[in-house]
Amino acid sequence: MQCIRCQQHPSQIEEYKEAAYDMEMSPESYVRMDEGTYHSRTDFFCCTSCYVALGAPVLPDLIGMYEHAMGKDGTIIPFPTQK
Repeated sequence: MQCIRCQQHPSQIEEYKEAAYDMEMSPESYVRMDEGTYHSRTDFFCCTSCYVALGAPVLPDLIGMYEHAMGKDGTIIPFPTQK
């Protein structure tokens, strides 16, 4: 499980670590339960800072990005970085 853009895991993102601590669960469980950008089939989500940087896309557009990033053989195609 990782953010589609920055490729950080929930346990690396302070926002999810704090919320998970408050809910007495792992950051990964918190994202699965409460992150509106999480997609279970690809196991991707979009953290808040990346979501804003991407222009707050609607969920169908995010899912398209997630599916594009997942290679046919299951490998992850890195998201292009913005300079």
